Amino acid sequence: MYKCIKGFTLEKCDDDGFTIEGEYIEIEEGSIWDIPEDENYRFIGGEVRLENKDSNNCFSWIEITKEHLLEHFIKV
Repeated sequence: MYKCIKGFTLEKCDDDGFTIEGEYIEIEEGSIWDIPEDENYRFIGGEVRLENKDSNNCFSWIEITKEHLLEHFIKV
């Protein structure tokens, strides 16, 4: 599991993996993310895929670079 230590925003992607112009997802400081069981699965070509289930049971996923992982997350 990874904890976000520095919030940031990313462009949203549609169901086909294309970015949605002008729409963003906010990754909140303190949010908890997991690497999925299939660590090699990528949908949009990121280096690291993280998944999150929030308190309302809404599922989110992001794909980021290893550099972003090191800058914005700590392993817990």
